[in-house]
Amino acid sequence: MKKYRFFSVALLCALAFCSCAVTSNVTSYGVFINTIKEVSQDLQEEGFSLVSTENDRRNVTTHAPEYYNHFEHGFSGNNSIDYIYTNTYHFENEEGEKMTYSVSYQTGGNPSTLTAYVREVYTGGCQTSNAKDYERLCGDSSPIHKLDSLPKNSTIRR
Repeated sequence: MKKYRFFSVALLCALAFCSCAVTSNVTSYGVFINTIKEVSQDLQEEGFSLVSTENDRRNVTTHAPEYYNHFEHGFSGNNSIDYIYTNTYHFENEEGEKMTYSVSYQTGGNPSTLTAYVREVYTGGCQTSNAKDYERLCGDSSPIHKLDSLPKNSTIRR
């Protein structure tokens, strides 16, 4: 009986002092921006200069999981409005050939530490005006794919 009571009390204490927060590994916003600059520099070395950028923001309604912290994200209730940002970068070389790619991403922030982070990043929409340039600029070994494998250098609690 004492053994049962001891394990019951130990289990109750363990449950009471366990945190319900979930941690996630994310990419800091600074690393994301530096990688965008690095991709532009790599494309510059390939002979393509950045000529313009388009920015778009799309609302996405998401169902907030039970561990959702409305103080951290600024929304209350079971649903929240989230944003997916898409930036499209237009490049051109001296011969007038064009290259375009897009990167879509979701951000977050922690107001208590004043840090911003990137949760998910997707590249896509890569196009070249000259088919011979496609594999080099848009293929699997293209500089733009650095954005698909960003390091998860920050940890957040949700």
